[in-house]
Amino acid sequence: MTDRIVGADGNENAIGPLIYHIAEAEMGWLWGNIKGLSQMPPDILAYFRFEPVDQETGRLTSILGIPLAEQLARLEKSRGCS
Repeated sequence: MTDRIVGADGNENAIGPLIYHIAEAEMGWLWGNIKGLSQMPPDILAYFRFEPVDQETGRLTSILGIPLAEQLARLEKSRGCS
């Protein structure tokens, strides 16, 4: 199952980008604030191929077409990584 934007004006966030953003924020907090690193390690960074925020719009990057299972695995990785 993949997600898509729904809503009257098309500006709503789909569940995939929200999950991506939560996972990226959790990993940034862990590796930056807790572990004191300026960048996530390469094996972790590989899970985050997209910029979390679209620089032109200031909104979450629209990441559509990725299976929900992949998005949830990314979130699980962010919560199980030490």
